[in-house]
Amino acid sequence: MVLQCLLDFDFKSWLAAFFLFLLLVDFIWNKKPSNFPPGPRPLPFVGNIFTGLDFKTIDKLAEEYGEIFSLRWGSEKVVFVSGYKMVKEALITQLDSFVDRPIVPLFHKVFKGLGPVDPQFYLNNAISNIISSLVFGHRFDYHDEHFLNILRLDAEAVFLAGSVRAQLYNAFPSLFEYIPGPHKKIFNNYDKIIDFLCDEIRKHKEDFDPSDPRDYIDAYLAEMEKKNSDPEAGFNIETLGVATLDMFEAGTETAATTMRWGLLYMMKYPEIQKKVQEEIDRVIGQSRQPCMADRPNMPYTDAVVHEIQRLGNVVPLGFPKKASKDTTLGGYFIPKGTTVTTNLSSVLNDKKQWATPDTFNPGHFLDEQGQFRKKDAFLPFSAGPLPLPFLGNVFTGVDYKTMDKLAEEYGDVFSLRRGSTKIVYVSGYKSVKEALVTQVEGFARYVTPLFDKIYGGRGMSFCNGYTWRKQQQFAVSHLKNFGDGKKSLEHNIQREGRFLCEAFKEEQGQPFDPMVKINNAVANVIGTLVFGHRHEYDDVQFQKLLRMSAESVYLTGSVWNELYDAFPRVMSKVPGPHHTIISNYRRLAAFLKEKVEKHKLDWDPNEPRDYIDSYLTEIEKRKNDKEARFDMDNLGWCMVDLFEGGTETTTNTLRWALLYMLKYPQMQEKVQEEIDRVIGRSRLPTMADKTSMPYTNAVLHEVQRKGNIVPLNMSRVAIKDTTLGSYFIPKGTVMVTNLSSVLNDKREWETPDTFNPGHFLDSEGQFRRRDAFYAFSAGKRLCPGEYLARVELFLLFTMFLQTFTFSPPAGVEPSLASHLGFTQSPMPYKFCALGQYYNNVFSLRVGREKTVFLTGYKMVKEALVNQAENFVDRPHSPLAVRVYSGNGGLFSSNGEMWKKQRRFALSTLRNFGLGKKTMELAICEESRYLQDEMDRQKGEAFDPAALFNNAVSNIICQLVFGQRFDYTDHNFQLMLKYMNEAVQLEGSIWGRLYEAFPAIMKHLPGRHNSIFRNYELVFKFIRKNLDKHKADLDPSNPRDYMDSFLIEKENSHAPVEGFTEENLLRCTLDLFIAGTETTTTTLRWALIYLIKHPDIQDKVQEEIDRVIGQTRQPSMDDRPNLPYTEAVIHEVLRKGDIVPLNGPRLAVKDTTLGGYFIPKGTTLMPILHSVLFDESEWEKPNVFNPEHFLDKEGKFVRRDAFLPFSAGKRVCLGEQLARMELFLFFVGLFQKFRFSTVEGVELDTEGIAGVTLIPQPFKIYAKAR
Repeated sequence: MVLQCLLDFDFKSWLAAFFLFLLLVDFIWNKKPSNFPPGPRPLPFVGNIFTGLDFKTIDKLAEEYGEIFSLRWGSEKVVFVSGYKMVKEALITQLDSFVDRPIVPLFHKVFKGLGPVDPQFYLNNAISNIISSLVFGHRFDYHDEHFLNILRLDAEAVFLAGSVRAQLYNAFPSLFEYIPGPHKKIFNNYDKIIDFLCDEIRKHKEDFDPSDPRDYIDAYLAEMEKKNSDPEAGFNIETLGVATLDMFEAGTETAATTMRWGLLYMMKYPEIQKKVQEEIDRVIGQSRQPCMADRPNMPYTDAVVHEIQRLGNVVPLGFPKKASKDTTLGGYFIPKGTTVTTNLSSVLNDKKQWATPDTFNPGHFLDEQGQFRKKDAFLPFSAGPLPLPFLGNVFTGVDYKTMDKLAEEYGDVFSLRRGSTKIVYVSGYKSVKEALVTQVEGFARYVTPLFDKIYGGRGMSFCNGYTWRKQQQFAVSHLKNFGDGKKSLEHNIQREGRFLCEAFKEEQGQPFDPMVKINNAVANVIGTLVFGHRHEYDDVQFQKLLRMSAESVYLTGSVWNELYDAFPRVMSKVPGPHHTIISNYRRLAAFLKEKVEKHKLDWDPNEPRDYIDSYLTEIEKRKNDKEARFDMDNLGWCMVDLFEGGTETTTNTLRWALLYMLKYPQMQEKVQEEIDRVIGRSRLPTMADKTSMPYTNAVLHEVQRKGNIVPLNMSRVAIKDTTLGSYFIPKGTVMVTNLSSVLNDKREWETPDTFNPGHFLDSEGQFRRRDAFYAFSAGKRLCPGEYLARVELFLLFTMFLQTFTFSPPAGVEPSLASHLGFTQSPMPYKFCALGQYYNNVFSLRVGREKTVFLTGYKMVKEALVNQAENFVDRPHSPLAVRVYSGNGGLFSSNGEMWKKQRRFALSTLRNFGLGKKTMELAICEESRYLQDEMDRQKGEAFDPAALFNNAVSNIICQLVFGQRFDYTDHNFQLMLKYMNEAVQLEGSIWGRLYEAFPAIMKHLPGRHNSIFRNYELVFKFIRKNLDKHKADLDPSNPRDYMDSFLIEKENSHAPVEGFTEENLLRCTLDLFIAGTETTTTTLRWALIYLIKHPDIQDKVQEEIDRVIGQTRQPSMDDRPNLPYTEAVIHEVLRKGDIVPLNGPRLAVKDTTLGGYFIPKGTTLMPILHSVLFDESEWEKPNVFNPEHFLDKEGKFVRRDAFLPFSAGKRVCLGEQLARMELFLFFVGLFQKFRFSTVEGVELDTEGIAGVTLIPQPFKIYAKAR
């Protein structure tokens, strides 16, 4: 029955039935899935083929059907996505769901399924010649007709690809293959372009050298040879041609079109063009070319360029993508295999995202201050940093700022490709912590091609596994054994800190750049640990080494390093700064290996001095453990690691710290207040102080956070398949953690963009740790020198702020601009270091030696009294060595000899009357001789200097020789003359020159030679008296010091104690100098001051008359009853300033003074003048004022700051004798005479400076009372 009905159908009926059947098949086949995006009803078979695909039509359909709708071409369902939020959802949030490209029949025919087919390459900002240089190795002349024709063919093909015929071909490729039309023109154009490219390939093959690739084609040909046995990889000549076409296309169309739009808009809006040119002139000028570094300084121009791309709408529709899995989008179900096209035009004109979307308005990209601002809805190139064929994302910067922007766009975990290496970048505290801490076992160190070439698997930083563990363990153990975490480390850093502060002080408060000095100091700390010694800051070789190291670190963060890592084989043949990195590291390694060779000469395995010695010992222990790599070659590269790791980052952190103190002086003041409160200014900081200094600690942590010293951590590599932030990370994937994003994570820090020490302080002002503080990385590859760096930063920074106040040069505003290499360092800057201790402790270089000078009572007392044991010795003196023939005498000797001779001299002088009545009577007798000589002047004016010299010398002569000399004794007078002249010359420029340059001065003529000649004549006088003593010596009845010394010499004494006849001559000379010069000079000053102040002379004489009268001689018993006279004598000693500079001292061990480190062997010069004139100790220091030593009742008072005879263990040997002489001579003279000077003559109180400060020659009248 049914069959009969079918047989009765005519042709039309059969045709209608067949058509119905096709409609049924079309309906079933093309039925939309449940909850599929809506759209206009498609026609049977052809779908929506007659619906225009321009962005305006798509915008209208989006208004009608919503931001997600669908169309059908033939049997192909296509989902269109419009609006910023939906496009972002598709391209970023669900990046993995739409990563594939669908097969587009038109392009499938052109490219034949070969090579990477990604029209996003059109978005590359380069014109054809730039990509030609990379691909072909050369550019084309602008008049090359063949090349111009290729460009025209390409532009035409791109234009036709968007036509309706292209859409029809994509819908019905089998049908339109046989239909003529413009789509055929596309194929013909691309065939000609590919012929052109194949011709370039053919030329390359003719002179191709696999060992020396010149460009992309050469590199591809080399890869073809390597992949010859792997046909599935697709490396063949046909694919090369198509891949080259991809790169050529990507580098031409969109950039050229954007530039054309740019010029058009500038013609349309001349006022905008004018503003752009004004900004260009202001920032760049007209004499140099622009560079990308100018971009941050040109916000308006940047905004105009962005607005051109937005309103120009160069790529209205994103290239289609294909759902790689079933997913949902905007609430709609998107089955796997669905084609998705994003409407970029709708994003760039989204009224919810742009203030005036239909108007050309650069203000869209400017904030209220006129600074450039990024807009989330700016997607002119679609989303995702899609890699270029072969090159990958090599043109994407790898600085942390670029990474931050990419993280904002793609999320905390995203990837780039450098050449063939896939790199995952991880940002944000949580993701970085997951990578470095939670999954620490999943990642090892990745060795980049550049550092693989430099290190070759050696050292610590660029090795893995067993070798790394053993090398790391050894290095950490060494740092602990040689100071890391121990007091010895603190001591080394304090010591270097003092050298650094001294270097700062040498600038004398003038502006200077601290970079080199800080770099020296930090390098010396690690140098002391590694090779056992430091280098002077003016060591030329060491300076060159530090410069090379800094240069290498900077270049490591440059594009040259990136290019080398992406294309090592190519870049190894190309000249450029990347070769400087390699050569610098090799020079550094060579320098450090020289240190190793020197160590081997005197290496003692039982007494390791430093890292090198310990490593040499470890080499012997691990001879059979080859995998641990303890060998001479690896030692050198481990030292490079320690030296590099211990210098660059700490140097930059300290530079940032000082810069922030300049920028925020109120914070500097708060740090200094805390230092003064906890440490004070008289001792050095220690790590024990850190817990008591929360604000300083917080400032240092904020410096490291905001300074952002190492923005991107060193690369890791996944050692197994894992997941990170829900992303699959295959084994072998390179990972870089963005530490900058952690230190600036808005979810972790209250004010991440502000320098705010409060980040590390709780509500009570106590220091608090922050989990997101990753300045030193984290996990097992945490910086091995972290503790060392923390100690250095705290101690050095605290010492800086304890010693100096830092300020910018006058009129200069501190800038926080930075250099970005591997580390982020401040741009060079200068400051003034104004030391609070500059007037109390300072140093000068005398010849090759540095001398530390101490001023002020407190500082001098600290050295001479409180630290007497530390400064008991005398320094080496070329003058003293020549006069005393080495270690001898009482003044310049040291050690056991000094102790024995000083004790013997004091004991002997006491035995012969020092401090006793017999000595008092001898002085009174000599005073009568002196007064008689003055009487003989018969009222005439005379110079008292010679008379005082005779009288005072005779006192010491009686103690030493057992006799006095007549004032007319010719030999005695010559001896005094020679001695006085020698003492004055010692303190003159001639003496100072000899001390500074003895090897030169001893061969030159000059008055310095008189010093030695005069002392020889004095020794001759003393020897004559010695010979007389030896002739009639009675050991049972010693008469004086000389007899006693000769007797002691005969007793059994070690030579080191100095009981020899030669040393007797030297000790006698010292007693003469100490017992004559200063007392004589004091009496001369006494006459000057009392003549200049007759009222004081009156009061002195009134007191003498009242207490003693004029008939008897004074005695020491009268002293307590003569408070005013005693005060006057003390004021003469103070104001007379007899010995302005004390005898120099030598630090016998490392110590500190006034917060400064004083190394063992340093010469110290306490300035007694500064004590006697210390404004904090004396009411009227510059005025002759006896009241300084009187209380309100007129009683004599002692003053602590009265140190004319020095203090401590080296206090003047003859102080007691001098005090007795001064009192008895002074009282005796003013008891008998009234002193005055020549009428009309003003006595000079300036004096002549030598070893002592002596008055200018003067004459007086001595009138008997």
